[in-house]
Amino acid sequence: MNHDNDIYLESFEKHKGSPLMTLLGFYKGMYHNFFWSTVFYIIKHSPVWILPIITANIINNVTDKNPNVIRVILLNVGLMVVLLVLNVPMNYLHIRFRSKAVRKVANKNDKDIIVAVHFTNPETSGRYDSYAANLEKYDVDYDVFASSYYPYWHGTLSNLKNVLSNIADKYNKKVMVAETSYVHTLEDGDGHTNTEYEGKSGDALNYDISVQGQADSVRGVISAVASIDKGIGVFYWEPAWIPVNVYDKDADDAEEVLASNKEAWEKYGSGWASSYSGKYDKDARDWFGGSAVDNEAWFDFEGHALPSARIYSYVRTGASAPLSVLRIDVEDVTFELGDEVKLPENAKVVYNDGSEIEVAVTWDSEAFNAAVNNGAGTYEIKGTVTVLDKEEEVICKLTINPRNLLVNPGFEDGNTSWTISDDGNTDGENGVSAQADSSNVRTGTMCMKFWDNENIDYTVEQELTLDKGIYKLGAYVEGGDCGDNAELKLYAKVGEESFETPTAVTGWQNWANPQVEEIKVTADGTVVKVGVSVKAVAGGWGAWDDFYLYRTGDVDEEVEPGKEDDNGDIDNPGENNDDPTPTVTPNPDDNKDDEKVDPAKDAQVVIEQVVKCVKEIVKVIQPVIKPIVKAITNIFKKIFGWW
Repeated sequence: MNHDNDIYLESFEKHKGSPLMTLLGFYKGMYHNFFWSTVFYIIKHSPVWILPIITANIINNVTDKNPNVIRVILLNVGLMVVLLVLNVPMNYLHIRFRSKAVRKVANKNDKDIIVAVHFTNPETSGRYDSYAANLEKYDVDYDVFASSYYPYWHGTLSNLKNVLSNIADKYNKKVMVAETSYVHTLEDGDGHTNTEYEGKSGDALNYDISVQGQADSVRGVISAVASIDKGIGVFYWEPAWIPVNVYDKDADDAEEVLASNKEAWEKYGSGWASSYSGKYDKDARDWFGGSAVDNEAWFDFEGHALPSARIYSYVRTGASAPLSVLRIDVEDVTFELGDEVKLPENAKVVYNDGSEIEVAVTWDSEAFNAAVNNGAGTYEIKGTVTVLDKEEEVICKLTINPRNLLVNPGFEDGNTSWTISDDGNTDGENGVSAQADSSNVRTGTMCMKFWDNENIDYTVEQELTLDKGIYKLGAYVEGGDCGDNAELKLYAKVGEESFETPTAVTGWQNWANPQVEEIKVTADGTVVKVGVSVKAVAGGWGAWDDFYLYRTGDVDEEVEPGKEDDNGDIDNPGENNDDPTPTVTPNPDDNKDDEKVDPAKDAQVVIEQVVKCVKEIVKVIQPVIKPIVKAITNIFKKIFGWW
């Protein structure tokens, strides 16, 4: 038996079936430190528990028309501000006393236990230095500053090295990466949604999506940490979360396999979470019942070890393999009718040693000429390249679109040609505008971005004159936090008729592509308005980009203009489903006299007034927050400096 583990095994054996007693057994004799750590942890999290009570208390007093409502609001908001101010010092005091307990347990049992603190998001400027400074300020005793690093989200390796080197040099601490991983495929092995999947946008897949790419990613993280004098190691998370049974969505027994997988994950508790943990971790409510990283394991879906499982051995001993081709990339190209259409002259060949070369492509000229002559459409043109003395086939996806009739469709010229009506805004700070925001654009450098701290209600329109014909309008939108009852619509107004289709936002850089087809213009010189309308809750955010309006055909004279089409199913954002059929609806202006009073509006007005009142209160008390924090910090320093 390993005697280093005696205290843990003894506690476990003594308190089987009681996780709390087992945990307390680890801290035997150090209960006062453990107690204070727990107290500070509870105070730190108290705003999450108390905020709903305070909100309900304010609303109740406002709706009951309490004559002392202002006093009630001030007291409740003041309490919440104090609790929020306490959050930072409580967090560090919680860690401080937890560390003290670990140190005393180690000394009592003559064990060399290393204390590590673990943080995430190293890509955020100044974040880690701020954490380390506060750990020093609150006299937290620890040995290792640990970081998560997932290349999809956490920036470059050079940045990771810089921020960890700063911690090591400035604060004399050891550093490490406590979590990292990378995909070896984008396939899904168990039917449970994966973190990284085919078609997801916005995440950085900077290595090849293969076993070699997975190994290269881990090697890069290890190399970055090893290059730091006080770098001590890298953990991979999680190499063995593989499917229970392999799921094939096209198989006859797909539903049966999916159900059995979910049942097994729930019963045996393997993986990140079960539904039971949703009681204390909201993320588990959505992510239980399977592995979200089965495509990032060191095993294939059947459980066979991949070569990447040897990476920790290879980084010490070195390894070599025959030069081979990982992939051959050919850029897809898009043109508009009337443009000169060209296919890429070269393809990029990526080898397993990380090197890349450009090689000339010989295209099928007959298929290419036929596509150009055929006009608008999407075509796959085959070609050949010679690599390592072997001829390989490549394919280029060629898209020829009709001429885009919109002016400034991607907002590269700001608001030019677009009219913004921010109807929901009341504080004078526009919640929607054309912005140069690289993190939210689809193409180019600009997008129409929206966010507001009050209910969102806006339209963005462009007016143009069209000749008789059939048209198709489309756009791209991404975003989130817009609420379950959000209304996002893409529309075209032709005279008294409105052609529209609804859409929704499902996440950052997860671009939905709503389209309105069969827009009928029955006379030359018709003024048409195209645009979007958005109604969402406060805090909703997103961006529109790359609008397009194409003429797709002639008007069939036998079709009755304005005939309703009831098939207006909602677009499924992020999926390659059929485009929703637009709904033809009367102009809202025609029915203004028939509008009914919404009984929920009164409550909405009350809530908005409360929010405004709270904003004003916060503005008044902001100047006193800083001295309060300083005073509280000094008090705790004096009190707990005696321990």
